[in-house]
Amino acid sequence: MKSETYDYSYKYIPGGQTLTGNWSVKNENQHYFSSVTLAAGYQRTLSKNISVMVEPYIKLPVSGVGYGRVKLNSGGVLFSIGVKPFNSKK
Repeated sequence: MKSETYDYSYKYIPGGQTLTGNWSVKNENQHYFSSVTLAAGYQRTLSKNISVMVEPYIKLPVSGVGYGRVKLNSGGVLFSIGVKPFNSKK
């Protein structure tokens, strides 16, 4: 993570005045292999030059990321179109 910014609010005494603050960290947390991506794809050819692809994926945490060691995970579906503009004619 190149930059992290935290905004927080707190009270010293319950029912007392709410105080706020912020804290920033720059270039301190580098997590190169902190997640694993699992994916599988399907490709369908529409013509000689065009194909469509669908690839569902999930990213799972191996270790925590950032100052608080947050376990980040995500998932989704990647849609793409393949085009071969210079496909040779036989």
